[in-house]
Amino acid sequence: MNNTKIDSRFFSTFGRLPRTWVTLLLMVASGISEGFGIALFVPILELLDGKSSESWIVSNIKSQLSSLGLELTLPIAVGGVVIFIIAAFGLYYVQARMLIRAKHNVTEHIRQRLFTQLIKANWDYISKQAQGDIVNLLATESLRYGQTLVYQVQIIATLILVFIYSGFNALLSWKLLVLVIFLGTCFLVLLRPFTKAAKRLGHTQLKDNKELLFHTIEFLKSSKLIKVTSSERRVINIFKKLNKNLSKTLFSSENITEQSYFFLQSLPVIAVGIVILTGSTVFNISTSYMLVFLALLARTAPRLAQVQQFFQQYLLRRPAIDAIDHILTDSKNMREENHSQKHLFTDLEQEITFNNVTFFYPSKETPSLENASFSIQKNTQTAFVGRSGSGKSTIIDLLAGLRTPSQGEILFDRTDVRSLDLNSLRTRIGYVTQDITIFNDTFLNNLLFSCPDACNENLQECIKLAHLDDVIKRLPNGLDTQLEENGTTLSGGEKQRLALARALLRQPDILLLDEATSALDNESEHIIRQAISVMTSRMTVIVVAHRLSSIKDADKIIVLDKGRIIEEGTFEALMASGGYFADLNEKSGLLVQK
Repeated sequence: MNNTKIDSRFFSTFGRLPRTWVTLLLMVASGISEGFGIALFVPILELLDGKSSESWIVSNIKSQLSSLGLELTLPIAVGGVVIFIIAAFGLYYVQARMLIRAKHNVTEHIRQRLFTQLIKANWDYISKQAQGDIVNLLATESLRYGQTLVYQVQIIATLILVFIYSGFNALLSWKLLVLVIFLGTCFLVLLRPFTKAAKRLGHTQLKDNKELLFHTIEFLKSSKLIKVTSSERRVINIFKKLNKNLSKTLFSSENITEQSYFFLQSLPVIAVGIVILTGSTVFNISTSYMLVFLALLARTAPRLAQVQQFFQQYLLRRPAIDAIDHILTDSKNMREENHSQKHLFTDLEQEITFNNVTFFYPSKETPSLENASFSIQKNTQTAFVGRSGSGKSTIIDLLAGLRTPSQGEILFDRTDVRSLDLNSLRTRIGYVTQDITIFNDTFLNNLLFSCPDACNENLQECIKLAHLDDVIKRLPNGLDTQLEENGTTLSGGEKQRLALARALLRQPDILLLDEATSALDNESEHIIRQAISVMTSRMTVIVVAHRLSSIKDADKIIVLDKGRIIEEGTFEALMASGGYFADLNEKSGLLVQK
């Protein structure tokens, strides 16, 4: 991952949540409406007490009612309280509903954006990403991302309510309000350790989540090896440790929230006691004003507690935003270059040419391929052989445009691969690897994956070429049979034949076979060899071979060793020369796997 700088300040992400400002306006309206409703308790208390006070609040209320042709009576005052407070609750409900919708919308959007940018990044970047990390980001951190933005808006919205209530309190007694602010500041200082702990636990939770998911996926993918090597106990112990770490972190996170909640519930009780004693004995506040002041304070104190809780929850989840922002920025920077100014590839007219091509992997000092020069003629079969690490798969990646030469050039006819529109090139390529991908879908949908609009005639032809007829007949529902993840119900050879049919269905101009016959039995291999011979008349076939027997019919064999081309020729010519290729054949007839 690049060292991308992410702004972690509170307001750096403010406004990302949809309709943030509408939500805040609704909260302002709700607060003002509730404030007016509570303020009407002043005349209600005075009317109940039989007094006819002409305090400025009562005078203003009378003046407003008089302009409407009404008098200040107890029913009017009570009705006003009911209307204003119910209106406030209604506005609050609308605001809460908007926040819920906004949270799910932003989570859906960020999850889609994250997946899209990762898929569109170049292969070098994608291949370096740990699957567990990506699954964690998509499944867990994207949800925490949305929750973080909601808590952020709730913090600001709740503070707005606190300021509105404080404004009404200031109208009742600014002296008591100053006392409350002083007490509140003291309480914030006491709560600071909880805030620091929440921030630390947020980062720990992100790390523990990532590690648990990463190892879980890794263990599930390696379950066969684990069973065969009797490593269950070791794996279970590792999982137990990771699971316990996450559980401890989650417990600590929730515990710190409850601890702070205890203090937030207790401290306002102390504040109310101090306010009552000071207001009655020092400031001589009237009973009606004191009661309304306390009513507003009773609405303010829980809001302050909410702000503290929301802020702690925000700190616990904030690392999710930073983690996702990092991956979004990095994957965008690593996006594969593909734009309309590049040449469109339609088909191969004459040949593919490697001119002094050298390729370095970023993590290695020695080249994986060095000064490679050769040509591949149209509608021929060319095979690459060599021991592990000789550069065979690097050539396939270069041909598919997954990697770019460090030096030299690769020409499709007369056009450098760097100047080609990669999408147009790849739509003309069929690709089969040793590690076959089988999706958790029907047999038919697996065949149609990269060519969903293929006609039935072409489908049947490819099934026949790949020798899949008998496989489909024995499946319980034929082509509509649901294949489990990674095709566990199919043998290795059946998977490779499915992958070959899937590649042929695209009617490619270039067919790349990377160890595509390694899992086939001798009979199936013979059939596939015959199919490849038929296909060579209408497409250019490029093979990376593990079994020497599978490339006897190749028009050209290129032998690699330590990234260099050391021999080139037909099967018969290379065997007759008694060189490196003949030596490999004499030893086993098989090449060491990559």
